[in-house]
Amino acid sequence: MALPPGLVSRPFVYGLLAVVLCSLLVVGLFTVGRAIRIERRNERREAVRPAVRAALFDRLGGDDPDWEPWIEGLTPSERAVLRDLLDTHLRLLDGDDRERLQPAVAAVGIDEWAMHMVRTGDRYAKLRALSWLAYVDHRHDPALIRRACADDPALQAAGARVMVERAYPKAPARGIALLLDDPPESLSAFGLDTLYELARTRPGFLAEYAEARYERWTDTLLIQVFRVLRVTDSGAAVDRFDWVVDHCRHDSPDVRAAAIRTLADGGWRPELRLQVPIDALTDDPSPAVRAAVYEMLGEWGDAESVRTLARVARREEDSRCRLRAVRALARGRPDDDLEAAVRSDFPSLWGWAVTGEDRVSAR
Repeated sequence: MALPPGLVSRPFVYGLLAVVLCSLLVVGLFTVGRAIRIERRNERREAVRPAVRAALFDRLGGDDPDWEPWIEGLTPSERAVLRDLLDTHLRLLDGDDRERLQPAVAAVGIDEWAMHMVRTGDRYAKLRALSWLAYVDHRHDPALIRRACADDPALQAAGARVMVERAYPKAPARGIALLLDDPPESLSAFGLDTLYELARTRPGFLAEYAEARYERWTDTLLIQVFRVLRVTDSGAAVDRFDWVVDHCRHDSPDVRAAAIRTLADGGWRPELRLQVPIDALTDDPSPAVRAAVYEMLGEWGDAESVRTLARVARREEDSRCRLRAVRALARGRPDDDLEAAVRSDFPSLWGWAVTGEDRVSAR
């Protein structure tokens, strides 16, 4: 008897359910089997880990490690454990101890594997390979690293880190270019730390690079670069301040504050002090910007900056900014008459500011 239109026969439904159940069963058995294999593999590796670790350190402390014969005699589980131990200790050790591990790395073939992965691997494999290359004594082609890391900020940060750790020729220029030539929206924490490591090896280069390219950057990336310039004292090594001073008038108060803090280390240069619009900045509507200005003036510490701090502290309406101004004034070491006037105007703030400065000086 024919079924009404739209209905499906029961045998068809039962057959479909049987196919689905069989598929689920196969997937379940495969998953369980794979988990069992992984667990057994891990058990084998953990069983040999103490012996491999002991043998590694015995050879590391000996006069003639003789790595190759030992490594050739290891089982697959022991070699996997050795790779894991090398991965850990290359990051923990430095100096001669790290150098003594390099022949073991070569004997295991990690350097060649890593370069192969950089050329042909997927994103995860490249990241893993670059993390090895940062600590492996193997000369790499900077152009190859750059091509392999194109269009991916995480890979670019990892590639730049290789250049830092392995002390590439022209590492600051090549590493900073790799990080910022194709600028991301912002740098990751790892990328920012790498930029710091690159910048501190050649103070002033990042500032020169930024002056030529900052117009392509987002506000977030610009603020990150300003912060690196600040903590690496790169601002003090800059010959041209115009582009930084211009950002003191930026639309974003966060950018204005970051630019102002970057100028703090250059106050020993009279030409810089003349360029910075102090009166306009101390009237900035943003408390964060005014606080940055007060900190900058305190770092400058010249007589005019100290007098300016005393003047703005009296008119500052924001209590936190007023404390920043008084604290910066205490750091600037005013003369006796000015200090007495500030003590009279702000007795509690002055005591708090001086106590805080003494604690900082004692650290």
